[in-house]
Amino acid sequence: MSKKIIIAKARISKVYQIGLPSDVREELKIESGDNITFIKEDGMIYVEKNTIECFVCDGVGEVYKKKCPICEDGLILKQDYNDAHRLLGKIIANSDDINITISNKKIRLHSEEYVRSILSLIEDKINKLLQENNQSAKKILGKAKISKVNQIGLPSDLREELNIKTGDDINFIKKDGMIYVEKNTVLCFLCNGEGEIEKRPCPVCDDGLLLKDSVNNGRMILKNIINYSNDIHITIINKKVKLKSAVYTRETLKKIEKRLNDNLI
Repeated sequence: MSKKIIIAKARISKVYQIGLPSDVREELKIESGDNITFIKEDGMIYVEKNTIECFVCDGVGEVYKKKCPICEDGLILKQDYNDAHRLLGKIIANSDDINITISNKKIRLHSEEYVRSILSLIEDKINKLLQENNQSAKKILGKAKISKVNQIGLPSDLREELNIKTGDDINFIKKDGMIYVEKNTVLCFLCNGEGEIEKRPCPVCDDGLLLKDSVNNGRMILKNIINYSNDIHITIINKKVKLKSAVYTRETLKKIEKRLNDNLI
């Protein structure tokens, strides 16, 4: 049983308002404008970012007497529901009983514990989201006016898309005649910033650059492989990744595997 730890305290105002302490905001990744939910369980009141009932277990937390592989006690965050890579991360974190194969941006789940109908439900949801992501068109995330001192306020939709917070650094990158905005990046650990390896596009980065946050985050690197490469077949068994490819050498695949498996959980 996990030990209860007080991470912050707050005083209730006369109109029953509180200021959420910074440690709580950081723990829940809460920003201005987010909604939160108060949940009662086992005599305790829990605070969560806005959640919805899990689409797999319908809010029960179990499927066929097995713990739901997607959610926590029947609830998932709204942003997880519409993000294929977040859902994939949930399966990796929550279940040792589901093996995952990924090929040509298609997910296939295998398990001796969960029935095929449950696995198909999850597969269909993730694969639909992956397809929508691949077909997504250019979209305006916001507009900003340049001030007299050449400053702009970053629109909220842009901050959310890039997961930008106060104090973060961003880069302006010129590519194909366009100016791109990215969170601070570093040279790719695999191709050393070249954008290519073995005379092929690097399967883990975009033109030699990786977001700082992703360098030691196995799930973000896995997301990049799915997005950038159709030439790598991915198998995940018991939270261990194995890669296969007809075009990349085993030496290259082993470097990626090590980075993934050292940082997957």
